[in-house]
Amino acid sequence: MMAWTDLKIRHKLLTSYLTLFVLSMALVGVVIDFSVRKTLERNIESELKNSTTTIFNMVRTAATVSIKNYLRAVAEKNRDVAAHYHALALQGNISTREAKQKVSAILLSQTIGKSGYIYCVNTQGLVTLHPRKEVLGKDVSEFLFVRDQMKRREGYIEYDWKNPEEEHPRPKALYMVYFEPWDWIISVSSYRREFTELINVDDFRDSVLSLKFGKTGYSYVTDGNGNTVIHPKMEGVNIFKQEGVPSKFFKQMLEQKNGKMVYAWKNPQEEKFRKKLVIFNYIPQFDWIVASSSYLDEFFAPVKKVRTIIAVTMAMTIILAVFLIFRISASITTPLKKLMDHLENFTPSGRFSPDITPAGRDEIGMLGRYFNAFMDKLARYSFKLEQEIKERREMEEALKKSEEGYREAQELGDRVRRKIGQDLHDDLCPHLIGIQGFCSVLTKNSEKPSPNNRLLAEKIESLIVEATDKARNLSKGLCPAELVANGLASALRELCNKVEAFSSVSCSLDWDKPLVLEKEREAHIYYIVQEAVYNAVKHGSPGRIVITRTEEENRAVVLIEDDGHGIDNSGDSSGMGLRIMTHRAEQADAAIFWERRHRKGTRVKIVIPSQGVQDG
Repeated sequence: MMAWTDLKIRHKLLTSYLTLFVLSMALVGVVIDFSVRKTLERNIESELKNSTTTIFNMVRTAATVSIKNYLRAVAEKNRDVAAHYHALALQGNISTREAKQKVSAILLSQTIGKSGYIYCVNTQGLVTLHPRKEVLGKDVSEFLFVRDQMKRREGYIEYDWKNPEEEHPRPKALYMVYFEPWDWIISVSSYRREFTELINVDDFRDSVLSLKFGKTGYSYVTDGNGNTVIHPKMEGVNIFKQEGVPSKFFKQMLEQKNGKMVYAWKNPQEEKFRKKLVIFNYIPQFDWIVASSSYLDEFFAPVKKVRTIIAVTMAMTIILAVFLIFRISASITTPLKKLMDHLENFTPSGRFSPDITPAGRDEIGMLGRYFNAFMDKLARYSFKLEQEIKERREMEEALKKSEEGYREAQELGDRVRRKIGQDLHDDLCPHLIGIQGFCSVLTKNSEKPSPNNRLLAEKIESLIVEATDKARNLSKGLCPAELVANGLASALRELCNKVEAFSSVSCSLDWDKPLVLEKEREAHIYYIVQEAVYNAVKHGSPGRIVITRTEEENRAVVLIEDDGHGIDNSGDSSGMGLRIMTHRAEQADAAIFWERRHRKGTRVKIVIPSQGVQDG
């Protein structure tokens, strides 16, 4: 027997497709009845469920609207009665007390449903009218619905209420209107269990009966006593008392309240029972059940037709499949064989020659052309990628050199500045001081003092003193002597004194714990603080600047805070001063943040990792 791998493509396709098709169709034939029935049942159930839900919402909404309209009409009518008698009192025909007595009698004479009634409260929560005399004049504002009445005065409210003689509260609703001349909130109330007597079924009967399922399926509404409220053929009939009508399923439906059920049903004019599916929901406030039902045989009738169609389709498909498989396999294998012949004779030359591309325009025919185009694109992409990689490396090298050069220049500038400052302080200043001393001796010991010589000597002395001060200040600017001699805290204290001496800004230092770093890091921190202080004085117009040394999560923190008008809170670091501060923070292995404070002013925060911080 020939192995499967030795079979030609057309034989593999034919064998595989026919085997799969026959097995699939056989399996479909076995499960068709079960699967189709289940699908139909699900569809029927879904449709009935959606319809029942729609009817449920429609009936509940329509009933609620109907009740609300009824209560509202009664309330507004009684307000008109109160307005009529109030007008008579204003005309002097009767007294106001008589008018209220007459209106009270009219309102108390009315009942809403079986046990509903009308009462009135005022805007202070006091009962002004009620069927129970013991309630009159009482403050009932403790009840939530009464507080709602006091607030709204007009509208519909649902609530629970328990009379003194009752064990449990019952759902209740009211509609209220306000009669301002007497400060009466006229409230027409009824227990929701009794709403069925207030509902006008005609408002939604046609909407319920218009829903159809299959040929004869329909929707209906019935109450908890078995009376059909809405039904296409048995409306107004009590199912429990109707002869020839099975009521066992209906008792079960009333007990279950919500769900689905399959039962046998025969309408009075029909000859035999048929299975029926019903989906039902319960509306407790009306004690109604809304249901949608459909006969199953009407939905399962298409199953027989489907079986016949499947059988005929299967036979015709097998015949057509054999023919198409041979045609399709030939359309694939023939071009592939030609392509294999070209590949067998192919000699690498950088790309395919045009004669190996099949002449067809289908996927097989375009395979060779796409391959050639792909190789051309691949070569171009490879060359472009090599160029981009080369350019990127050159840019990275240049950037690296530029950054390294900048850091070397910065470090060199700091070292040169420190050297110049030290030299000015240790060399130039003593030298100038010595010159000043000689000039003083010259002035005092001149045997024959000349006014011009004396003035000239005094001038020289003055200039030397000025040069000494400038040299000293210059040395402090380049490398503060206090920073070199006594550390960062002392240098910052001197900076505060300088700010207060040359400006009207108060500058203080709160340095409760020493901060000892390497000299270069100390210098960077000092110049960051100096730049922040000078920026605040120059641009922020502050009245006070505070430099604080603190701790945060075991890290040293230096804060520079002022009460000026502050900086932009966006944190833009494009300015030269801010860039220098950021760079110095990087050199000091620290982090810097600046922000506008909540009220006013700017806060600059320098965070120094614990590593490298020395105790002392």
